[in-house]
Amino acid sequence: MDAKWYNIVNSVRGDFVKKRLFFNKYILFIIVFSLILSFTGCNDPHVEVAPKSEEVSLLTFEELQGKIDIDRTMEYIEDLVGFGPRLAGLPGEVEAGKYLAEAYKDLELEVETEEFPVMVFQDKEVQLTIKQWGEATPITANSLTYSTSTPEDGLTDLPLVYAGLGRREDFNGIDVTGAIAVVHRGELFYRDKVHNSAIKGAEAVIIINTEDSPLMATLIDKSIVPAIGVSSSEGQKIMDALEEGELKADLLVNTLIEDSTSNNIIGMKESSKETDKVLIIGAHYDSVNCPGANDNASGVGGLLEIATVLKGVDLPFDIQYIAFGSEEVGLIGSRNNVTTNHLKSSSNVIGMINLDMIGMGEYLVVLRENSLSDDFLSNIAYKAALDLDIKVVAEFSGRSDHSPYENQGIPVVFLAYWPFDPLYYHTERDTLETVDPQLVKNTVEVVLKTITTLVNEEYNQ
Repeated sequence: MDAKWYNIVNSVRGDFVKKRLFFNKYILFIIVFSLILSFTGCNDPHVEVAPKSEEVSLLTFEELQGKIDIDRTMEYIEDLVGFGPRLAGLPGEVEAGKYLAEAYKDLELEVETEEFPVMVFQDKEVQLTIKQWGEATPITANSLTYSTSTPEDGLTDLPLVYAGLGRREDFNGIDVTGAIAVVHRGELFYRDKVHNSAIKGAEAVIIINTEDSPLMATLIDKSIVPAIGVSSSEGQKIMDALEEGELKADLLVNTLIEDSTSNNIIGMKESSKETDKVLIIGAHYDSVNCPGANDNASGVGGLLEIATVLKGVDLPFDIQYIAFGSEEVGLIGSRNNVTTNHLKSSSNVIGMINLDMIGMGEYLVVLRENSLSDDFLSNIAYKAALDLDIKVVAEFSGRSDHSPYENQGIPVVFLAYWPFDPLYYHTERDTLETVDPQLVKNTVEVVLKTITTLVNEEYNQ
């Protein structure tokens, strides 16, 4: 290699060595700088550190089941029965409402009292005597809720005329003007039977029950003419006499109707998580003019037991425990709550669980009013009952506080025990002794298992 090329090669080699030294220094600088950051960056408030992933803790039904105390539940029921008949707007219902508000406070729930207007009704006296061939036969009867009174001296010697089910077409070819219309229960609302009779000129209406028990029913609003109910056996006496020929009756009805207020008692259990979702669990605490143990101190006792078991358990959604007032006079409490809640939004309501008459019967029924409505919640409850080996059937009924929610498109489930004995339904026999603690416990377990499913499968993913 000549001197010229030797110098060129050395020059290139020198440049390469210099660049390599620079590159090595650059790499060393990067390494040192990274080490400095690793020691100091974690303390720098401007440096974000990726959060650790948290393991989701599933809620177990067995954990909740072990907290159920059926003796405590029965004490809740006994306390409510102790207030006597809890008629809408009257002292028994008022005192029971105060008791529930205090019970919620003891469970560390946020308490809200939702007041609404209601008509107070009292059935003071009903006397019915049928007369035929010179003989007078007294008939046991009761006034329907919101029936108007007869004149003070009553109605005397009025003919009785049978008008089928009280439908408009049932009055074709018959004359009830100045008479007492006799109709059977079924197909129409009671108020419609009474209205149809009144516009045809009837002075009063007798509705015969399909069951051999007093007909404890509401007309929703004050009637135009007096309306009373009789059991199927007492009604059969009237029907037999009508078969014999002309039948007359004396009727005295004395009722009290006046404006008052009733309340929904709401206990709010709030989640620690940010959520706009809420589950409603409800039961009505009013009753007809009887002790109202199964209907519905049993449901409210179950409601309080569920709230007690869930005390201190953090859920990914809120719960509203609602004790409804004035269910027996037309679902007034639940209708009012739906109206106030729906004005805000019903889309944030996961569903509504209704407990009514859960202490007497042969099997648990999982109910909705309409077969076409959302069955999301009722399916979960039905499966929960099956998993717990509880005898259960699915049926349809709108005769309780779930109905207004279902009509707003909210998923519902109505839990009750059927069949209920008509000798105890809405009668003085509906006492604490008729409530079966095991049936109440079964229902509480189904609700808690339903909630567990909602938490683990729907809202804790």
